[in-house]
Amino acid sequence: NILLLVSLAFIGGLIYLYFIYKCIFFIAASAVLMAVFLLILCLNSFDLYAKLKNRLRDGKYFNFFKHKARQFINILQARDIIFYSFLYCLLELANIYLLSKVAGLNIPLAKILLFSPLVILISGVPITIGGMGTREAAMIFFFSQCSSPEALLFWGLLYSFVEHLFPMLLGSILTVNFLKKILYSNG
Repeated sequence: NILLLVSLAFIGGLIYLYFIYKCIFFIAASAVLMAVFLLILCLNSFDLYAKLKNRLRDGKYFNFFKHKARQFINILQARDIIFYSFLYCLLELANIYLLSKVAGLNIPLAKILLFSPLVILISGVPITIGGMGTREAAMIFFFSQCSSPEALLFWGLLYSFVEHLFPMLLGSILTVNFLKKILYSNG
């Protein structure tokens, strides 16, 4: 999830750059994509070439590709998990955006996509119980240019309630009923 949040923050940063400086956006995006492509190419080519050379020399050609096929199948099976994690993060960012509209804030979507993953990461640091306080302080810090601190504090508290406190309260109510059913049915 941390990798997904960092990648979403990076994508938000690129969108933010696109709206502010369109020329710099294309240069930065091209440079980043080229660097990532070259890094993947270099890492895979050296590693794969060395392993393939060793396997061919030892006569384990079939076993090498059989192992790689299993790894590929494992990646395909993990694809669903990655997809649902990415979908969850996107829905959480959409929730933050919608709650900003509910709070009456006029914050651009690009800024929310850039700073909200950072807010989520900061709220995950185990300093306070459930990230309360750190989440709101991070929202005030990152979005201070967009609105007053009071409105941002309201937005942060609203987000904390909707995203964290309300599901916890609902879960505790359902857990009590679930435990009653288990205790009285087995008794």
